[in-house]
Amino acid sequence: EGHGRASRWPSADIIERYYLTHTSPVEVVLPLVALPLLLTAAGSGAEVCLWRCDGAERLWKRSAAELLRLLRHAAPLGPDAGDAPPPAPPPAPSPVAASASAGSEAAEGSACGEGAVLRCACELAASRLLYLGFDSERTLHALEGAEAAEAELRPRPGLALELRSPPLALQSPVQGRLFALCELELLCFALGEGGRLAPSASFRLSELPPPSVSSAAAADGDEEGEE
Repeated sequence: EGHGRASRWPSADIIERYYLTHTSPVEVVLPLVALPLLLTAAGSGAEVCLWRCDGAERLWKRSAAELLRLLRHAAPLGPDAGDAPPPAPPPAPSPVAASASAGSEAAEGSACGEGAVLRCACELAASRLLYLGFDSERTLHALEGAEAAEAELRPRPGLALELRSPPLALQSPVQGRLFALCELELLCFALGEGGRLAPSASFRLSELPPPSVSSAAAADGDEEGEE
């Protein structure tokens, strides 16, 4: 659905508040632990939003392409600029200039982040760090949470991580570690000196053993027992 909702488990049907902005289905919903903030992103790339959890106040809204450009330049992400109309486009080039630049338009569009989608996000709560992965980008961009009184995120380009291919998913199941799932491999990063993540292990997906039959049967048995 094109919005976020907050409820208190196990009464998931009792909605405490709505986070209304998105015009297309939401793919990323990440409530932060270190700060009272919520990050949401539409699967279309049209909107990436940062909210205050209490009160559902939207702090800023950006397209994924605009957010990616800001991160690349370490520019401030807020406050919310609202839904102001975009700036007027530049004058159309002459036919000769347009013909000469046609071959480079795709590369320039990629460099500017056009068509980007925020695919995944993961928080390292103890370090107040948030990593964002875009489907067209091999870089994991880092943001750092400010003090709780300010409750905002600031780009930290010095903590960015370079991958060999765009990430499909990010998780931090263990404190101080970040796992990045890519098309062909699973990468593990560990927190080191200076608060920086460094590669600690990598696994090619083609070399990982498949789930055993006994494990699958045990999982099926657990599901049947729960029913």
